[in-house]
Amino acid sequence: QCWLLQWQAAKQKLEISPLPKLPQACVYGQACALGDAVYLAGGQSDSGLGSAMANLWRLDLSKPIDDSLAWEVLPGCPGPARAFNITLALLGDAVPRLYVIGGRCERDGNLRFLDDCWEFKPQSLTWESRTPMPRATTAGTAVGVSSKELVVLSGDDGALFARTDALRDAHPGFPRITYVYNAPADAWREGHASPANQVTTQAMQFDGKVVLASGEIRPRVRTPQVWMIDFGAQ
Repeated sequence: QCWLLQWQAAKQKLEISPLPKLPQACVYGQACALGDAVYLAGGQSDSGLGSAMANLWRLDLSKPIDDSLAWEVLPGCPGPARAFNITLALLGDAVPRLYVIGGRCERDGNLRFLDDCWEFKPQSLTWESRTPMPRATTAGTAVGVSSKELVVLSGDDGALFARTDALRDAHPGFPRITYVYNAPADAWREGHASPANQVTTQAMQFDGKVVLASGEIRPRVRTPQVWMIDFGAQ
């Protein structure tokens, strides 16, 4: 199922309306908005990672919300089927582009953490492989900070994934490293260290800044902390 949430300021009320159902069940994917359209990439169709998908779906909200509105199935990401990926859009010199980055997949019964980066052009419906991230990232958060650059704020590189049960509360948390991707240069660089690496959440633009609320700070442990990030202060 899919829903539209709208805050009605005059009524001080949240209105919830149904949208067209997804083409199939999906969990652990990530969606983003680009213009009037919503794109959803990756995710699992069942509880196991073996059901991960290489999907890309689009819902055009410039069209009337009626019985004719439906999700479009677009060409899927050429990389491995994945879940817990990052999906993000950049306008980039008035030429919109969509990025699918990282995540994790299962291959031959083995878990793989992904560092790849794929660019999708909505105008031509084509994919292009871009420079991989400096390290793998899954369940991460990212935000566009300009028309040309995005910042990956958090993510698990998988280094301690196999030791989760043994470490329990001694787990040090996920790497507090951020990465900046410059789309025209197709290049990554390390950004400022983050005070906390909060995964399995979403970074949101708000009042010219970015808000990162809650998320996991180590496996199975969530935090109530909320951070505001001001990229203009760099």
